[in-house]
Amino acid sequence: MLTRDVRDTEIRVLGAVEIWAAGRPLHLPRRQLATVIGLLALQTGQVVSFERMIDVLWPDHAPKTARAVLQTRVSELRALLQSGGFEGRLITHGDGYSLSIPPEQIDATRFCRAVSEARRAVAPPDACRLLRAALGLWRGPVLGGPPASGLLDGLVRQLDSQRLTAIEDLLALETGMDTPHNSVDEFVGLTASNPERERLTGQIMLALQRAGRTAEAFTVYERTRRWLADELGVDPGAELQGIHLDLLRATSRKAGATARDTADPPAPATPSGRVPRTLPSDLLDFTGRAVEAGYLADLASRDRGDGVLVMAVCGQAGVGKTALTVHVAHHLQSRFGDGQLYADLHGTNCAPATPHDVLGRFLRALGTTRLPDTLDERIDVYRDLLADRRMLVVLDDAMSDEQVRPLIPGGSGCVVLVNGRPRLGAALGARTLRLDVLSPADAVRLLSRVVGGERVKVAPAATAELARACGHLPLALRIAGARLQSRPHWTVSDLAGRLRDESHRLDELAYGPLDVRHSIAGSIASLGPEARRLLRRLAALNPAEITAEAAAALLAMQPARADDLLEELYDAHLVEPAGREPAYGRHYRMPDLVRLGAQEPAPECP
Repeated sequence: MLTRDVRDTEIRVLGAVEIWAAGRPLHLPRRQLATVIGLLALQTGQVVSFERMIDVLWPDHAPKTARAVLQTRVSELRALLQSGGFEGRLITHGDGYSLSIPPEQIDATRFCRAVSEARRAVAPPDACRLLRAALGLWRGPVLGGPPASGLLDGLVRQLDSQRLTAIEDLLALETGMDTPHNSVDEFVGLTASNPERERLTGQIMLALQRAGRTAEAFTVYERTRRWLADELGVDPGAELQGIHLDLLRATSRKAGATARDTADPPAPATPSGRVPRTLPSDLLDFTGRAVEAGYLADLASRDRGDGVLVMAVCGQAGVGKTALTVHVAHHLQSRFGDGQLYADLHGTNCAPATPHDVLGRFLRALGTTRLPDTLDERIDVYRDLLADRRMLVVLDDAMSDEQVRPLIPGGSGCVVLVNGRPRLGAALGARTLRLDVLSPADAVRLLSRVVGGERVKVAPAATAELARACGHLPLALRIAGARLQSRPHWTVSDLAGRLRDESHRLDELAYGPLDVRHSIAGSIASLGPEARRLLRRLAALNPAEITAEAAAALLAMQPARADDLLEELYDAHLVEPAGREPAYGRHYRMPDLVRLGAQEPAPECP
């Protein structure tokens, strides 16, 4: 499946577009032909509408003859494929085209499948072999690189992100096997072009340190730290800061080491008594959420008896769960004199953090010098260390209660504050807070703090319109504010006007690593097939409200089953309650940004 041998029929998009038929490449005389076949290959088996294809071919201004030119290009492609003996077919539908070809004959699909197989591999050497074979399919930028726009840009960026994640996984595996020299020279340059990928920076730093190149590791960290500060105004996350701190400590120990008798037994692995404080920095412009923050702070202050208090914050992508959780944790830290532990569980990534690895970080922060090998042993040591301590444990972006359970300490003096997109805490006895979007007033206030009060004050109507177009969603508001801040020659009205066009709204709501489209796609990917199909139907029809009866009619199923699917969408924060009537039961509505994201079919990694 993963060899680079020429196939009888193959489409390659992981680099310049190539079509192979009967064991030889077909010549594509026009760039538009490569763009059309590349777009259809990235969405193989799906119908791509004429309108979307025209937007991709002419992103700035489509000619009046765009549809006729598109039909001509498709005809040219068909003739080229037929004359070359290509086995796949270009199929015309009522409103678009699709490519009929076995998915394994597209290199992007084989890449995704190989990465998925690597993550299921038990032995690290097998996983490394599969990841290297998958990465070997890449010959350059997707579709040969720019230009890309709209739908195509989103597909390209998703594949690029999946490649970087595979590289991060490979580096982690090879560093753990003490063979970092296999990859570090090959991938170290990626940190300069992808400074927003903090996990990549961290894995490169660890690989450089293991390869005896610690000075280079510090250079990589400093470059990333400066980029984050200059471009986003933030510090590196807790995980990257922890790696940096570990490297500093290791360097200090090495510099101050004295000659010792090598026959002496190793020192016992006893904690040093240090007080860990690994919380990320609070946001200077944190806005609103007074009621929610007060509720959580009040819970943490009450007498809890003998149990461990677990507080869970859930909500849709970009609603500000991490910001609220970190803000509350800073407010509470003086009450937990024995320290605060923080971990990003990466629950929405394709490679979530494992409790085994998180406990390793926690135990190192607590001063444990030799880590137990098994998860159960790490849990025992962790609970023993925290049994008599007042410790605040903050778990960011959790995937499930099962991921969180091993990280809950046993001592009643501890509090766990966890957040994630799914509904969390039911199996943990947690107090759960569902976070909603900001109020209109707080949304305007957040824009004012990010952009600057004067620019907002002179355009109150445009600011309110911009906040509405962002759905009062904190992530979207921050992106809009960052774009205005980086473009002082724009007015608030300029950006509000750009967001009026729904077909390009999600394109506008992206800045650096912040991307509303990507965050919504992650929530959609968590759905089952039927729930996803219902979401797509609702997004296409855009009803003001939906009931189980109406959903059942859309999918030709029983209302009880449709009600279950609506609840699945609710749990994923993709629809929200809109009241109920005695005759029709519960009503739901879909936020506008979710609707726009659900209208964009995207390839999925198997």
